[in-house]
Order: sequence, then structure tokens, then C-alpha cells
Amino acid sequence: MNTTAKWIAWVGRWMAAWIAVGSLPSAVAETGRPVIEHYTYAETTGSHSIPTEYVIERGKQVVIRVKRADEHFYNRCESSGATIEWHYRGKDADVRAHRDGRTLVVQGHRQGKPFQKRHPIDDAPWLQPLSYALQPFLKLDRQTLRFWLIRTDNLEPVKLKAVRSGTEEIFVDGRNYSSSRIDVSPCGPLSFVWRGSYWFRQADGVFLQYAGGHLLSGPENTLIRIRTKGDP
Repeated sequence: MNTTAKWIAWVGRWMAAWIAVGSLPSAVAETGRPVIEHYTYAETTGSHSIPTEYVIERGKQVVIRVKRADEHFYNRCESSGATIEWHYRGKDADVRAHRDGRTLVVQGHRQGKPFQKRHPIDDAPWLQPLSYALQPFLKLDRQTLRFWLIRTDNLEPVKLKAVRSGTEEIFVDGRNYSSSRIDVSPCGPLSFVWRGSYWFRQADGVFLQYAGGHLLSGPENTLIRIRTKGDP
């Protein structure tokens, strides 16, 4: 399988699922204790659907814990969206990652063996998960953002580009929402092969929906939508 085909296959199977973690409430409890939020999303690819449960804890930093089937994610981020620490535990891997200047350090166990890699990157931010980390981008006076993200299939970083794409009215889980849309694609030649889009509620930035897949043909598109119980 060539490099382009591998990228497409990974995006179709992985990317939408594990980055679709909801965004955060803007307020912190008056007591000074962290605000804790619970969200549920439904991820659908073809006829296959997987629920994703996550808990968000926001204090001086933001902690997002995610459970998707047999995968677990721990993300510790700054309020700017930048990732401080990332922990991924799945069937074949249990790894942690952090940034050391212009290096992403990933270490733990993979396929039952010790694993450690140091990946050189540039000064662009490291963002995980995107459905939280892209929310502050909506407030910036800029149209485009380039950033790094670690893939779960090979535990290597990939550089992506986010572009603000205006506002839209969308219908999700039986409700109409005014939303802001952000399109994400790889930097470089593969930007014409795949794109994923995120929709955030305009009123408060709550992540509502993700849709993405191969722009020409290939893996079926993946759709992730919030499941509401009362107001999300």
C-alpha cells in the first residue's frame, strides 16, 4: 500500500473517532473548584456506530478523559488549546506523550514491547483533541492555523492545517443550531486527498459535529454527532 493509500485508510478508520472530544464550558465554578462536564457522541461509519463517552474537567488546566470501545484517552491541555500531556491506551498500545521544545516524546509499550520515540517538529502548536483544541482558534483574528497531532496507528506526528469556513445552520439530534465551521486537512500534497470538518455551536463553542473522509473515493465517510439529553 502506497503512502497516500495508507493515509486515507488511517483517516477513514481512526482520525475522526479519537479526536472527536467535546469542547468546554466557558465558566469555572464560583467556588474555584474545577467544572466537570459529561458528553456523549455517536460515531457512524457506514452502518457501524460506536458511542464515545468523555468527561471534561476544567480548572487552571483542562483535562479531557475519553472512552471509545476498548480505547481510552487522557488529554491535559492549556486553556489556549495546546496539549501538555497525552495518554493513549488501546488493544496494542499504552503510551504517553509530552512536548520537549521542538520534540514530541512518545514512550510506553506497543504490541507488548517497550516503545520510545523522539519526533522533531517545528514551533507550530501540538493539539489534541481537536474538538477542544480548535475552540480557541475561533476567537483568534486569523483564518488559518497549522499544528501537529499524533496519530494512534503509528504513534507519529502529522502536520495539519485548520481553516475557518464561516457559519452554518445545521440539524443535529433533532435540533437546529447556528454553528461555526472549521475545515482540517493535511499540510502539503495530501491536502487535496482528505478533509475533515468540525462544527461548533456559535453561542458557546460546544462541539456539535464532525464529518470527514476521502474527497474522491475510498473509505466511507465518518460522521460524529452530539447526543443530547437536555441542552448540551
